[in-house]
Amino acid sequence: ANKRALVTLVSASDSDSDSGLWTRIQQALPDWLPGWLTGKSDSEEYSKEMQKKMGSSLKYEHEKGIYYTHITDRLICGSCLQTEKDVDTIRDKDNVGTILCLQEDKDMAWWNLDIVPIQERAKERGDIVHVREPIRDFDPFSLRQRLPAVVKRLVQDMDANEGRAYVHCTAGMGRAPGVVLAHMWWVDGYTLEAAYDKLYSVRPCHPQLASIRAAACDILSGNMGEQEVTIRFKADGPAAVGVLQAMSTTEASNGSDGAEVEAGEAAKPEIAKVEIAGLNVGWDKRIELQLNESSGYYETKVELPIGKFVYKFVVNDDHWVADEENPTADDNGNLNNVVEVMPGPMDTEESERRTRLMAPEGDFTAAERQTLLAMLRAPEAEPKPEPVAL
Repeated sequence: ANKRALVTLVSASDSDSDSGLWTRIQQALPDWLPGWLTGKSDSEEYSKEMQKKMGSSLKYEHEKGIYYTHITDRLICGSCLQTEKDVDTIRDKDNVGTILCLQEDKDMAWWNLDIVPIQERAKERGDIVHVREPIRDFDPFSLRQRLPAVVKRLVQDMDANEGRAYVHCTAGMGRAPGVVLAHMWWVDGYTLEAAYDKLYSVRPCHPQLASIRAAACDILSGNMGEQEVTIRFKADGPAAVGVLQAMSTTEASNGSDGAEVEAGEAAKPEIAKVEIAGLNVGWDKRIELQLNESSGYYETKVELPIGKFVYKFVVNDDHWVADEENPTADDNGNLNNVVEVMPGPMDTEESERRTRLMAPEGDFTAAERQTLLAMLRAPEAEPKPEPVAL
């Protein structure tokens, strides 16, 4: 649809000025493109997406440089480093000995950031280390999944290096606060609520507390309680009919070359592929469903850990839809499907622990905290390579 809009704009623009044409083209471009191409502020676009995904009014102003806050004596939560000079600033001014970067490569590409000079400056100085442990942005499951390894890396680097740790994602309002809170709860002895109150009092943010609690259960249990779940999409259900009607309307008003055609001339649309986005794989990956001829449903079986997961069906690659024949949840005006995986059979001790730790104000026993600390400080059997972006 965007390609057709661009073709139409260009073909009808002979009398337009260059600036007027470019403005019209920018207005037709999708929101996920960076601000330098759409003509909108990168910070404005990122803040809009952050507010939508987090359900908050937080704003990030990248143009103002790094923004960070001392949370405890040894933990700093901040936004992303932008130049090698930022390495000198936090080392010389704030006695930082460890930089923990949670960004993926695509996060830095959005802002046109080059991490290499930052890493090289840290190596050149020799008194500060830079490590990467990527977590997907705006993804509670990725935070839950990655927290045990990330906090273990943070604990061991802080034990090995003097000075403070500077933990950052992009804005320092979601992933980084989550890692800092996990360290405060798991290692420093705070309750999660006390840690959150302390952090939020000095740095407004929106960490996923449920993900931190679930990760604590996972690391103590040694698993995430995965269970097989079947997801189904009815081939002739209301959601499918709605997609076909939308496709029919689009094809009737826009030919393949952008010219208008009679509705009767358009080929009858059909569903060729149904996929899922969301769940535990994120919004940028998909799981394909297969048509079960006998049941009339597109189906797939997925292994999901204990917890609640949102998702959408993607029909024919670009039609995103929530199927109201499956459970749904309204996310700030955006309707998603939702599946909740309840604990299966487990021993009494594990069941009690998950119930207690997932509850508001739930905390570790002394034995659990001792076990958790031992696990976080246990050396790896073999040195692990630097992780790549998810």
